[in-house]
Amino acid sequence: ETYGWNYGFGAAGLGMVLGLITFMYGKKYFYGKGEAKDEVLLKKKSPIGFSNEWTIYILAILGIFVVWQMVQRHSVVEVLLLVAGAGSLIYIVWYALVKCNKIQRERLFALTILILFSVIFWSLFEQAYTSLNLYADRILDRATDLFGLIPAGAFLSLNAIFIILFAPVFAWLWIKLEKRKMNPNAAVKFALGIILVGLGFGALVLGADLSGTGKVAIIWLVLAYLLHTWGELCLSPVGLSYVTKLSPGKIVGFMMGVWFLATAGSEYIASLLANLASIDTSGGAATDLMGAKASYTNLFEKLLYIGLIFGVILLVISPLIKKMMHNVDTDESREDEILMEEKH
Repeated sequence: ETYGWNYGFGAAGLGMVLGLITFMYGKKYFYGKGEAKDEVLLKKKSPIGFSNEWTIYILAILGIFVVWQMVQRHSVVEVLLLVAGAGSLIYIVWYALVKCNKIQRERLFALTILILFSVIFWSLFEQAYTSLNLYADRILDRATDLFGLIPAGAFLSLNAIFIILFAPVFAWLWIKLEKRKMNPNAAVKFALGIILVGLGFGALVLGADLSGTGKVAIIWLVLAYLLHTWGELCLSPVGLSYVTKLSPGKIVGFMMGVWFLATAGSEYIASLLANLASIDTSGGAATDLMGAKASYTNLFEKLLYIGLIFGVILLVISPLIKKMMHNVDTDESREDEILMEEKH
């Protein structure tokens, strides 16, 4: 915020390099898991003259430049998201009908339903980097006796702080509930996540109503981020886990890609939603505080209802989705199923 985007992205790049070093150093603790199944195939020459392994690295590096160019052209990204999303959905339906048995097909459809609902969650959750960030800058009363004026961008760190604080709590909670056979299924956890993210916007609506003609107190945005993080902890790790559990063995990687494609689509939808609260500004500041607060509150009220409605819908159909999963959490034949697919 003070020195510019280059330093922000540079710090992120440095963090990823350190992560890669840690990963390479820690590979010995994987005990061979995830290594190539055919080392000879990796060493064979590809059509461009390098080994298959080095061809992968070269194409990956070239892919960086392709993605870099895409990021500069939003209209291209919009079209690609639509094409990739529609193409993925068509392929999933075709694969389920042609390549799967009854259990695999219903599990794949259950996963697809969860992924579609995840789009709702992330479209609301990712307001953090659009409307919520601008809200913190323009509408929030950021002056405190202790810290002075808190930078608007600092509030984005609340999500990370709450994840560190509450991830162990949620992990402990699911284990405890599992021992008592009360652990909610994935669809219920997804529904809770969507409801919680909606309630986060409800906190901001309430805060705006109580603020009168002044700016909104900090506590309401803190509460919103807390509820959003709880929702994320209900949905995100659960979703990633169920992609591997519910996907047929041969397309686990593809379905993981679809999960992140859905997340990317959510980012785009989030930006469209944020535009609903566009206001007149001068030098980045709102020219009409009451008008700006009303505009943001109107958006957040809509997002509150979206979260509650879709969360309740998913909660209602969760027994059906659970049935479609065919006890995947307790299915001891899952490993045998994957091995049989690989043999064929």
